[in-house]
Amino acid sequence: MPLSWYPRNFTNPDYTQMDHSMRISDDSLYAVQLGLYVIGYTEANDPKLRKFRPMFRTLCRLATYSNRNTPEYRFTPQEERINLLNVSTLEHQMRLIS
Repeated sequence: MPLSWYPRNFTNPDYTQMDHSMRISDDSLYAVQLGLYVIGYTEANDPKLRKFRPMFRTLCRLATYSNRNTPEYRFTPQEERINLLNVSTLEHQMRLIS
């Protein structure tokens, strides 16, 4: 499945917006790692609130990509392909780490 995004839309959260010495043209600002996750959504009935309470849970990570912060990707999208048959669940990854 094809996936495309513009690397300049994702910035490194370590840089604060209050830092006035930061330049937008600095390529290191856009050097981030992106993860594509599947999020599960369900609603539970909450009688105290008299409405449904949404609950979110991360089910799996489909892929992890490094944002290309080179000048050729300033105005062109970064394109990758996702293999949907190779899905790693977070529980499986935690077992591999420990």
